[in-house]
Formats: sequence, structure tokens, C-alpha cells
Amino acid sequence: MNNFAFNMVSALLTVRVDATSPVGEVDCIGGACAVNTTVTSQVVTATASEGIAPYTYAWTRVGGSTAMVATTPAAAATTFHATLSRNTVMTSVFQCTVTDNVAKTAVSALVSVRLSYEWDSGL
Repeated sequence: MNNFAFNMVSALLTVRVDATSPVGEVDCIGGACAVNTTVTSQVVTATASEGIAPYTYAWTRVGGSTAMVATTPAAAATTFHATLSRNTVMTSVFQCTVTDNVAKTAVSALVSVRLSYEWDSGL
């Protein structure tokens, strides 16, 4: 009976994310702007519920540019970043897989991240 109840609780493991389309933008006007710059998105947090704590988190890219990475891929909260050249827009899609203490997993909704570096010479 205890095993059944234990498995029932862990079978309910769920994960949600607080943002599904975070952005990161750098706007620069004038000649003092770098040719390349690192752009970082807003923070996205995955929240696990149910299941058996503690939880582990794994943010993975499932589409888009391989140049964009999760800043802290093994944490519940992360940002995403890439080095962009002037007047570049980059998008990638990530999701978070959460594993509980009894190896049950849940996968978040897709998170579409958009980073941009806009430059204007100011002339």
C-alpha cells in the first residue's frame, strides 16, 4: 500500500515556467558601440510541483541557434545569452526537464527566446 501511494504522488510531477517568450535587447546609437556584444534574456523560472523533492533541473535547447545557451542550465531559474554582432536578431527554443527524487520526469512548455542587438550610427 505504501509503495502504491508513493508512486501515485511521484506520478503527478509537473513543471511550469513563468515566461514562455523572454527577450533580451541591446540598443546602441553612435560610433562607440562594440561590433559584438553579449546579450542576455530576462530570467525564466521553472517550478516543479507534486513529485518527491529534491528536484533537478535541465534546460536544453530544442531548436534555433546553437550559439544561444542557458546561463545556468542545471538551475530552476536561468537566463539565456549569446554574443551577437550589430543589427542581429537570434531566436532559440528551450525547455526544462525536471526530475524528482524517485526519477520521475516532467517537461516544461517550450520557451522561445529572442535576443537582439540593434545599432544605429547616429548619423
